[in-house]
Amino acid sequence: VGTPKEVSAFLGGDRKVKILTPKLKRKMDLLVHTPEPVSEDDELVNELFWEPERVAALRYSAEASTMGPTLLFVNTRDTAESIGVRWNMWDPEASIHVHHGSLSKDVRIEAEEDYRKGTVNTLICTSSLELGIDVGNTALVIQYNSPRDPSRMSQRLGRSGHKIKQTAIGRIVSTEATQILESAVIARRTLSGELEPSRIREMPMSVLANQIISWTVCDKNVDRLTFLNTIKRAYPFRKFNEVELDDMLSLLDKVHQNRTIGKSVRQGPRAMKYFHGNLSLIPDQRT
Repeated sequence: VGTPKEVSAFLGGDRKVKILTPKLKRKMDLLVHTPEPVSEDDELVNELFWEPERVAALRYSAEASTMGPTLLFVNTRDTAESIGVRWNMWDPEASIHVHHGSLSKDVRIEAEEDYRKGTVNTLICTSSLELGIDVGNTALVIQYNSPRDPSRMSQRLGRSGHKIKQTAIGRIVSTEATQILESAVIARRTLSGELEPSRIREMPMSVLANQIISWTVCDKNVDRLTFLNTIKRAYPFRKFNEVELDDMLSLLDKVHQNRTIGKSVRQGPRAMKYFHGNLSLIPDQRT
C-alpha cells in the first residue's frame, strides 16, 4: 500500500499495529507491448468480428502464453468473456478457461483446479484471481490494457514466479494510444515501487446512518453514549463528536427510522423495512 501508516490506523484502530517492510525486493520483468496487426490477421478480423488491434493483441497473448502457465488479467467481466469466446473461435483446441465473479462457485473452482493441475494453460481472469487463491506456479502474467493503478499491477504481477528468488514476469498489452501512455507510466511506477496513496473517506454519514438503524433493529434499545463511544473507535469517525451524533439521531427521528427518548435510542416504525432492504451499502447497479 502507498500509505501504510494510515492503513494501519484504519485497520487497527487504537491497537498497536506493526508495519512489516520486506528487505528483500523481488526481481520484476514488466514490459508494455503494442502488437501491430499483420496481413495474416485480416482473415481473423472478419472471422472474429474484431478490430485489427484486438486481434493482434489476442495473437500476441497466445504466443506469449507458450512460456508456461499464464494468467491473463482483464479489467471487466465482459472483456474476459469476449476474449474467451474469440480465442475459442480462433483455436477450438486452446487450453484456456475464463474466471470471474459472475460465474458459479463450481465453475470457478473447476477452472482453478484445472490450472493448478496443468490441464489448462491460461486463465482469462478479472480481480477474482488477484488475491488469496493459490493457483500454483504461474510463469507469466499478461495484463490486457491498462490496469489503472500501480497497486493493482503490483498485486497481479506478483502472481507470477510466486517464490522469493524467482523473477515475476509480466506484460501489459495495450491496444489504444491512451492505454499505451497510461500503461507505460504504471509499469514504471510498479517497477520503482511508487504506489498511489490509500485514500480513506472521512466520516461517511450514509454508512453511519445505516449502522445506527441496523444497531437499533438488533438491540432494540441502545444508550446514546454507547453509540458515541463505539462510533469514535472507527478510524474514519475518530473526530466524531456529540453534536454531530445528535444531528444524525434527529434526522433519523424525522424519517421514522429510530426514536430518541432521552439518552435512549430505539427502533423506529420504518427501521425494520429499511434494515431488510439495505443490509449492504453496495449498490445493485453501477452508478
